[in-house]
Amino acid sequence: DGSVRIVSRIYEIDPGASTQYTSETISYKEQSSDKKTFRNVIETYDPFVSLIDPISTQKTYYDIVKTTSDANQNRLAKVIENYEFGIDKPVLTQYVYFEKKETESGERLVQVIENILNIGGANFIESVLYVYYQKEDSRLCKITETRMGNFDSNDTFLVQTQKEYITEKGGKAVRVFEI
Repeated sequence: DGSVRIVSRIYEIDPGASTQYTSETISYKEQSSDKKTFRNVIETYDPFVSLIDPISTQKTYYDIVKTTSDANQNRLAKVIENYEFGIDKPVLTQYVYFEKKETESGERLVQVIENILNIGGANFIESVLYVYYQKEDSRLCKITETRMGNFDSNDTFLVQTQKEYITEKGGKAVRVFEI
């Protein structure tokens, strides 16, 4: 079809001597059905399952989508669609955008990640993440707040807060996750 495709083969068993790769990824751009934009597509193949059909596909593009945002429901967002082997609809779609939100540490600009599952042909908002950075004890911490509930009626609640930072332990840099 004349498109440029980047093919990567991954050898995980003795890469220097192995003749059998354990997975293959193919990356390319495709034009959307409305011909207004392009999608970045990454297909992953497992030679032990199929070299014809990918075991997973991820499509990334920007579009105007209906979000859970109070301020701007129809907005430009990065859309990430994840497909699995033998399933022609996305099993997970994510909308990613930035917005001011009320967090556990006050109002701030956060990266919003909406996780949308396709269950029985219908989309269901499984969770929404607020990701931001704040300084604590002279170190920069990445905070991820996970919210669940009924996003249509704005009846949501915080289910998890994760803190991630780098510290020194025994002369080495260590990544720490606290939940």
